[in-house]
Amino acid sequence: MTFADASLTALRVFREVAERGTLTAAAAALGYTQSAVSRQIASLERAAGAPLLRRRHDGVRLTPAGQLVLRRAAIVIDQVDATARELAGLPDERGAVRLGWFASAGAWLVPRALTELRRTHPGITVTTREGSTPALLRALRARTLDLALLAAAPPFRPPDAETPALHLQVLRERSLCVAMPAAHPLAGGEFVDVADLGAQRWITGPTSGEDRLMGVWPGLDRRPEIAHTARDWLAKLHLVAAGFGITTAPAGLAAVAPAGVRILPVRGGPREHRRLLLARLPDPPGEAVVRVAAALRAAASDRRARAIVLRVNSPGGSYVASDTIWGALSAVRAAGKPVVVSMGALAASGGYFIACPADRIIALPSTLTGSIGVLGGKPVVADLLARWGVGTDAVTAGRHARMSSIRAGYTDEEWQQLQESLDRIYTDFTGKVAAGRGLDRERVDDLARGRVWTGADALDRGLVDELGGLRRAAEIARKRAGLPTDADVRQYPHVPMLRRLRRPKSSEDIGAAAAAVLAADHVDGLLAGSVDAASGLLDALGLTSGALLLMPPITLR
Repeated sequence: MTFADASLTALRVFREVAERGTLTAAAAALGYTQSAVSRQIASLERAAGAPLLRRRHDGVRLTPAGQLVLRRAAIVIDQVDATARELAGLPDERGAVRLGWFASAGAWLVPRALTELRRTHPGITVTTREGSTPALLRALRARTLDLALLAAAPPFRPPDAETPALHLQVLRERSLCVAMPAAHPLAGGEFVDVADLGAQRWITGPTSGEDRLMGVWPGLDRRPEIAHTARDWLAKLHLVAAGFGITTAPAGLAAVAPAGVRILPVRGGPREHRRLLLARLPDPPGEAVVRVAAALRAAASDRRARAIVLRVNSPGGSYVASDTIWGALSAVRAAGKPVVVSMGALAASGGYFIACPADRIIALPSTLTGSIGVLGGKPVVADLLARWGVGTDAVTAGRHARMSSIRAGYTDEEWQQLQESLDRIYTDFTGKVAAGRGLDRERVDDLARGRVWTGADALDRGLVDELGGLRRAAEIARKRAGLPTDADVRQYPHVPMLRRLRRPKSSEDIGAAAAAVLAADHVDGLLAGSVDAASGLLDALGLTSGALLLMPPITLR
């Protein structure tokens, strides 16, 4: 018997065992007897010619051969099921995503993300199920889940040792907190001291549970007194509200905690961090999976933010940095949150790059923007050093080890590599502009190649949407997010008043940035609200509002 003779039933049983972790649990899920499950596994192992499972006292683990069979079996089963659906005339499931989550994530994160996803992408169907982190990991490996929200505690090792490694993204990292009755003597402040926790009565999870998300504070200096044991987090919090003890809780539960419960941070002793992870297999995800992942990221990042106004006042810089910001803004917009860019005095090159994914781009008439292009190279100081009598030497490993050295020029091959790199960046830049602005490539190329435009010129050419300032951008963001006209705008990063008043140490000082935004808000209100007055000033200077801005000639030798 070869593996080609393995039955589809045996493959289904094997996947169920791999997901459930025990033969008993798999038999219960399938409606089989345990002996029937064992026979199917034995037949599959005979066909494979190798053991697929390691039997242990706490369940089963996959052998390397078992991991290989599971990866292939999951694909075969999914394809067979898809064929059966198609033959039966049932809807295509390409827009369906299977999401797993641990208990407390289902209390606040999952509902918020799914609500926003239903508003922005109603064609995507998400089915969810709760489970412990170990159970969710097994389901991911068995390909019965597409995405899983996992809980992680220090030292933050990979969640399992199987290959290939899972694709993991940290959605949130917060300190562990303590939930206590609002009337508790320790609940009156803004935090709890760890030294006061030892004498408390605790409400914790069963010691046999795989995933103790809430329970006793780690590392207490005495044996804790366990008053009540409950597996469900909601039951624990209601026991806390009734005054029967305290328990640990993630900060995210504060928004959904029952009345009479305060969730407070703990001071003193080692900090207890917890991570919320989004996990999937490393295969390229489908479009629906990408959308659901983006919605979860957005819901985890800041539940209060309904829209983003990005103030850009930059002449550009690193392509890598610009592309990173572009990707982050694209993810926010994909999750359904409006993004509005407000351009200051400068939003050129990389500054325009990061504005491309925005829903709307607002510029001042005098903004210098565009400069869509890329420049690369290096100064060469070899002759200068020789003229000064400075000798240098280098130890290299590799033919192009000195490609970036300023003590040697480019070889013909290195020059060709540089040109190819710049061409790739330029193609990517113009492609992002075309996609973001709804222009064809030829039109973008006419506007690009390093050309600099004023805000008024950029409006005429479709590079920005309207003229205005930061206040106008905030108005648009509120409207697109469905917020009232007086909805609060929070500046990020927050800078204390004394930091704003202190003289900045450099242009990169956070206080300088905050002062610039505040000043821009005032100046924008003057300029953006009185374009006619600005035009009159230009007329008085002998210029027209549509005058071209020309840079002085620059000669490179």
